[in-house]
Amino acid sequence: MTDVRTFFRQLRQAGPTRVCLQVINFILYAMRRFYVDRMSIAAAALTYTTLLALVPLLVIAFAILSSFPAFDAVKGRMQELFFNAVVPEAGTAISDYLSNFTENASNLTVVGVVALAIAALLLLSTVEDTLNHVWHVDRPRPIMMRFLIFWALLTLGPLLIGVSFTLTSDLVQYATHTQLVMLGVPSEVKTPGSWILSMALRVGINIIGFTALFVLVPARRVRVRHALIGSVFAAVAFQFLSWGFNTFYTSGSSYETIYGAVAAVPVFLIWIYTSWIVIILGAVFAAAFPDWWQSRSAPLWSKSSPSDRLTIAIALLSRLQSHAQTGGTLDEKTLSAAVPLEAREDILDLLCAIGYIVETEQGQVAIARDLHTTTLFDLVKDMGLLYSVAPGQSPDLPEKIAQRVAFGTSSTHELLDRLHASEGEILSVPLAQILGALPQPQKDLPIVAKIVPETAHLNQS
Repeated sequence: MTDVRTFFRQLRQAGPTRVCLQVINFILYAMRRFYVDRMSIAAAALTYTTLLALVPLLVIAFAILSSFPAFDAVKGRMQELFFNAVVPEAGTAISDYLSNFTENASNLTVVGVVALAIAALLLLSTVEDTLNHVWHVDRPRPIMMRFLIFWALLTLGPLLIGVSFTLTSDLVQYATHTQLVMLGVPSEVKTPGSWILSMALRVGINIIGFTALFVLVPARRVRVRHALIGSVFAAVAFQFLSWGFNTFYTSGSSYETIYGAVAAVPVFLIWIYTSWIVIILGAVFAAAFPDWWQSRSAPLWSKSSPSDRLTIAIALLSRLQSHAQTGGTLDEKTLSAAVPLEAREDILDLLCAIGYIVETEQGQVAIARDLHTTTLFDLVKDMGLLYSVAPGQSPDLPEKIAQRVAFGTSSTHELLDRLHASEGEILSVPLAQILGALPQPQKDLPIVAKIVPETAHLNQS
């Protein structure tokens, strides 16, 4: 059973107090990850890039919509809706500037059009880099694949938005008209039902858009159900943010007295920054959920013991070995089902550095060593997990300090030599033999839980 379904099933079975504690625990986990990854700085970078790329994006979007007469009726409403969303209730001055810039852009030369396209691609590239950072992706997509994805977003995105806006407007208008006719109310009067329907459709469209953003843009596989968790949070938080800005601007705040004629500029900047904070928080929620779910029953890997690190390394090699026998590699989906993200980053990076595994350009992982000639002692030694180190051979001590320590502790050399030799003798088992004796992990259970009993005797040794 999948982690999301299991999570909600446990929530239904638990009491209200436990449900609240679980939700609070997850929120704290995600917020801590947001802080550790310094995503507020990424939001500031996106704010600056948005200022440069907002007009180019509008020019490209409305130019594409103008090529299709079917969208002529809704293009004006789309523009009005967008400007209202850019700065709620405070967008009059900003929308006038943007409208003038958009109209003037039609007189640009070929060089100007290319510059607009580059600015728009710059924003999309920054968004991709930010989401890759959220999902801890070290290797981005190839440049050609990135260009094709960005171009598809620039060309197909406005069309999809136009279609969704047309359907939404028609649905709201039809539902409102039907409700008013049934109540015998004039059609120009708005009812609470029409407001609720309009708000629900707006949130629904935001959820679809954020889900597509979280699934398609990161350079790794993101499950839709995980993306939905973050997109629901982002869509709802976005509506509360809009309401908060509306309330602030219409409450007669004194900031206009301070900033005067340019009062719309700081409001516009704050709105863009907080909007990106909400979107990035949604992405962090989506990325953090599977790792939080597995970390609930897993040790804290940053403080794990050498035996725990050895266990997780053997678990990863076991999964890789089972795929290698059929000529396959380990993809992100299988990897995410194996161990938590913190362990993957720690152990996988180490195994890559010492040459046991290799990562392809497509993000696949494969074994790079002959496990029939490589012993468990080699793995433990290369990972720096030996319980005993031969005297004078510690990699963490400079040579001169190691010689002083060895000179001052000469009486223990014999014991250390015997301990080091015994450890090498006990662990001199080919990795292929160890991995071949392990049971193959089942589909839905993390392999760490299955492999620990099989390696317990090694830890005791």
